[in-house]
Amino acid sequence: MITLDDVREIATSLPGVEEGTSYGTPAFRARQKFLARVSDDGAALVLKVGEIEQRYLIEAEPETYYITPHYAGTSLVLVRLAQIDRAAFDDLFVRSWRLIASKRDLATYTQHLKGSTDDHPSS
Repeated sequence: MITLDDVREIATSLPGVEEGTSYGTPAFRARQKFLARVSDDGAALVLKVGEIEQRYLIEAEPETYYITPHYAGTSLVLVRLAQIDRAAFDDLFVRSWRLIASKRDLATYTQHLKGSTDDHPSS
């Protein structure tokens, strides 16, 4: 299960992401571009994923990913926070961020990953 604190932790660890509100709920933007927001009931996260990934996620795991009529025809998906584990969520959130991140923020993130790998050589 993912909590708002978990969402906040991964979101704010990414370059350029800031927390604000959208429709009165916590939301995250990357350089003013919408990334995610908590649903009105707090049980799901509305996340920008792209249209192809949206269809794939919903078909592959409808118990975790869905849309409502309001989001039909968008590149957003709702993620049931009680249904997804932390590793899968973090991976999805970073992929979503990469869709809208600036080239500079992507380079900063890539450099950070490279530095982390250099610090921890594999055996």
